[in-house]
Amino acid sequence: MKASKSPLRKTAYISTGMAPLDAKMGGGIQMRRITQFSGAQGTGKTTTAYMCVAEAQKRGLKVYWFDTEKRFDFEFAEALGVNLSLLELEMHDHAEDIFEAMVEKAKEDDVFLVLDSVGGLHTRKEATSLDVGYPDAPKLIPVFIRHLVVPLSMHNSAALLLNHEKITFDGKLKVLGGEAIPFHSTCWVRFRRTTKKIMQGDKEIASGIEAKIWKGKFFHQTCELLQKYTGGFDMELMLADNAIEAGIITKEKNSYYMDGEKLCTGLANLRDMFTDPVFAEKVKNALNGA
Repeated sequence: MKASKSPLRKTAYISTGMAPLDAKMGGGIQMRRITQFSGAQGTGKTTTAYMCVAEAQKRGLKVYWFDTEKRFDFEFAEALGVNLSLLELEMHDHAEDIFEAMVEKAKEDDVFLVLDSVGGLHTRKEATSLDVGYPDAPKLIPVFIRHLVVPLSMHNSAALLLNHEKITFDGKLKVLGGEAIPFHSTCWVRFRRTTKKIMQGDKEIASGIEAKIWKGKFFHQTCELLQKYTGGFDMELMLADNAIEAGIITKEKNSYYMDGEKLCTGLANLRDMFTDPVFAEKVKNALNGA
């Protein structure tokens, strides 16, 4: 086959639902490839994955969610746009069964596979005995990944693997499963909480999450997200925050201005203005040109 005729040349993406993150990832979750999200608990990995599922369903892809932790949040996923009646929820008991099922599903056309998470995997041996020593699942992951890569590329499908991470005593970053997942992933995004807090009066309403590209086209570039304490990412607040940082919207005391005209008083009122699609689009256009 001539390289110019290869189907791998055609690049398509599944959006994360957040344009700034899509831009840093080169377009979002790349089809025919493996993408990895890693980070500590509560940094937005699963939330972002739910949003990716909703976007994949909009594109007509069949989505399989492999839940190793048995903690799928039905109400929260639905609130983020996931169509539960179209989502295939897979809850296998053992890592071997999950790996086999994912490879088989990858042989279908136009599917999106999500594994939540690598840390929840355990083998049949681990399930039947408390005396297994070092966990067996990491030994199987490299073989599984190599088996998954080929059907994904042949059937215009994509896989998103959610993973936990830790920093070793010598300061090195480690993810569960060793080097196999990072090696075979086209994009690896690390999520971590920052010190940024968004206040509404004396009340904290959101905190910052940094999404950093650890492997991909825009290596080491970051995108800051705002996670609401009530759950999920605050899309309107993120857009407002980006506009303020870019100088498109300015603040004087507690009032906000754009193009010399006063918009409103108070952060809550500014956020509400972004629920107007016309105003939000105007700011987005200004950001794209900034």
